[in-house]
Amino acid sequence: MQGLEELAKAFADLGELRALLARTGLSESDFMTLLAIDRAGSAHAGAVAKTLGYSPAKASRCLGRLVSFGLVSETVDKADRRKLDFRLANNGFDVVFDLERTFGRERMVSAFGLFLRLQHESREAATALDVPVTPTEWGFVATLAAADRPLRVGELS
Repeated sequence: MQGLEELAKAFADLGELRALLARTGLSESDFMTLLAIDRAGSAHAGAVAKTLGYSPAKASRCLGRLVSFGLVSETVDKADRRKLDFRLANNGFDVVFDLERTFGRERMVSAFGLFLRLQHESREAATALDVPVTPTEWGFVATLAAADRPLRVGELS
C-alpha cells in the first residue's frame, strides 16, 4: 500500500488532470481510452476494454466518441476483418502531447496508473462485499488504510 503522502499526491494529480480534461471537452473515460491507445500503438475495442476494465459497450462508446472527434482513426483489421483497429489520429497525438507538456508525462502516467488501480480494486471490493463500490469511494478507503494515524475530515479533501 502506498504511503499517505504519496497517495495524497497521486489523488491531487488525478484531480488536476481532471481539471485539464474539462478544458479539452474530453471525459475522463475518453482520455483514459486515448492514453491506452497511445501506450499500445493500436488496439481493438476488446483490448481497450480489458486494459481499462471497461465493459465492451463502454469501450465502444468511448472509441466511437474519439473517432467522431477526429482523435482516433479506425481501420478494418487485416487479419480479422470482423474487428476494427484503432490508432491515434494526428489530432489525438496533439491532445496527448499538449496534456503531457502541460501536466508532465510522469505525473500523467502516475494518475493513469492510480485510475486503473482504483478501477480494478473497486470492482474486486464490490464483488467481495456484494455491494456497488465506485473507484472514488475505494480511493477514500485506500487513503484511510494508508494512514498511520486517525485522519481529520479536512485531510480527506
